[in-house]
Amino acid sequence: MSLELKQHADLVRHREFNALRQLMQRRQPQKRDGHAEEVDATENRFESTQALDQIHSLETQMSHQLRTPTSVAATDFAHTHIMAWQVAPTQTSIDLPTTPTLIEAANYFAHDQVTQAQVCLEQAVSGQGAFHDHIPAWLTLLDLYRASNQPDCFEVCSLDFSIRFGRSAPPWLSFVHQADLAGRERALIQALLSNSDQLSWTAPICLARDDILALSALVQQAHLTAPHRMTLDFSHLVKMDVNVWREWHALLNQLAHLPLHCTIRSAAALESMWVDTSAEAMLAHLAFLRCQNRAEAFEELALLYCEQYEISPPDWTAPLCRFAMEDGAPPSATAATATATPKQAPSMPELFGVHQGEQIERVLNKFVLTKGLVIRCDRLLRCDPEATAALVKWVEASKPLAPQIEFKDVHRLIALYFLDQGLDQQAKVTIRKD
Repeated sequence: MSLELKQHADLVRHREFNALRQLMQRRQPQKRDGHAEEVDATENRFESTQALDQIHSLETQMSHQLRTPTSVAATDFAHTHIMAWQVAPTQTSIDLPTTPTLIEAANYFAHDQVTQAQVCLEQAVSGQGAFHDHIPAWLTLLDLYRASNQPDCFEVCSLDFSIRFGRSAPPWLSFVHQADLAGRERALIQALLSNSDQLSWTAPICLARDDILALSALVQQAHLTAPHRMTLDFSHLVKMDVNVWREWHALLNQLAHLPLHCTIRSAAALESMWVDTSAEAMLAHLAFLRCQNRAEAFEELALLYCEQYEISPPDWTAPLCRFAMEDGAPPSATAATATATPKQAPSMPELFGVHQGEQIERVLNKFVLTKGLVIRCDRLLRCDPEATAALVKWVEASKPLAPQIEFKDVHRLIALYFLDQGLDQQAKVTIRKD
């Protein structure tokens, strides 16, 4: 018999016992004359007392059965016709008893079906539900209200919780607002790092269109963020895609019109790309000379461009940017880390907000793997099935360097879904205490 059916059957039996008890109490002996009336009344009272005692005994056995489900054999209840409870909620390393109903709600939530998850839990804890006296189910529903920013529903449910169980409900806290706060904090940290450490970009071996688009976005970020400095490293550049000269020309013109201080490393590698004498390549070369503020070299190449293609070259205009040429090797990663360490205090790795798909891997791969790695999750709203699968895969792959990983302070719906996907078998998952 499933847990839900067993709890429902016990509820029905308790109601039947109460009805039988009331029937016994209403039962009155018939009025008769003389000594026979007293004898019959005594016998009736004795029979009623025996019946009531038997009802109390059965309820005591049922309560004992619920308290100690694994220590009572089924044969102990043979004479009562009550089936012994052999199925108990699963207790896991997450320290959260699970039932099919809770797992179903967690799956709905992971698939972003919040309404279905809410209906499932609200029906379960209602007066007619199988979990109306199940504290973990109530706490899971309260977590759902907090994770979906429903303060009104939370207040009503928390009041019912306090009345029913005689204890305080968790405090109201919008997990949605906390996740937004985490995003703003991360943006602020990035801005502070940009203020203290200039943005840098390293050219790949073969420069393609997507690389130029990424660099264009970085240029805009450097323009909007003080101190308006950036480093362009061409030390790895070997080949330029012949189809990107137009985009490269546009990017260099963009730089020329922005007041940025650019440190250029290994400019010789970029200069070697201009063996291509196509019109687009020569225009890009002219833009690069302009960014370097090399007016004489610009005029010489412009004259060559005019003779070769019989087209008027672009006019010389002094650049707003400043290029500082640096042919030395870039500083090592160790040195860069040592420089940044005093400026940024170490913080606990964190997962926050909503993670969908395998994009979570980019976040996880930034974490430094250490023994006893703890990942903060109190501002994590949801992980969809693909993100959770990627999370399990990452934990398994990280075992050699991080044999014990803890996901700390997840809310109950996430914890239940992690359990359902087997993450608790690979890592430690702890539930938030509030």
